[in-house]
Amino acid sequence: NRNLKSYMMAIIGAEYVLNLLPKGTHEHDKFIKPAEMEQWTRHANLALDDLTGMHYNPLTMVYSLGSNVDVNYFAHARPLQD
Repeated sequence: NRNLKSYMMAIIGAEYVLNLLPKGTHEHDKFIKPAEMEQWTRHANLALDDLTGMHYNPLTMVYSLGSNVDVNYFAHARPLQD
């Protein structure tokens, strides 16, 4: 997602504070908002069936899935039926 929270967590937090990823891995201006994903899939004649958020806890080193798409998310789309 492209917002202040994703910038702080994915770039500042993951790249510069925790050193989980090489610096420069992310380009915030290339992050995609869920609304943009929905619009693009619709224009490509696809149905966006699901957006699932992904969260990483650096204290437990565990990834979890949920409904929060503020930072990271997975998308599932399928062709629309005629």
